[in-house]
Amino acid sequence: NPTRNIYRFTYSISDIKSNLTLSDVAAQKEVATNETTTAGFKMLDVSFSKDFKLSWGSDLNVTFFGRNLLDEVARNHTSFVKNEEPLAGRNIGLKLSFSF
Repeated sequence: NPTRNIYRFTYSISDIKSNLTLSDVAAQKEVATNETTTAGFKMLDVSFSKDFKLSWGSDLNVTFFGRNLLDEVARNHTSFVKNEEPLAGRNIGLKLSFSF
């Protein structure tokens, strides 16, 4: 596996939580027979979440997230289909979680 450096920053203020993660993955050039090399990449992920207490005792968690915000073409070196299927590109979303 290539060298991976993961830097994570988490910050909370009152009931809002934020996370920022930078993954720095080195290129993999030392390979076995019939194995191909992979380029290095950097991935930046962020998320912001807030919990809401509802009046009937239920909780609602709302999370806004962004993954691979640098839109890097990244490949998982240990995948058998790494040449055909890169990891997901930039995506942004909203996640709702309701518990009762």
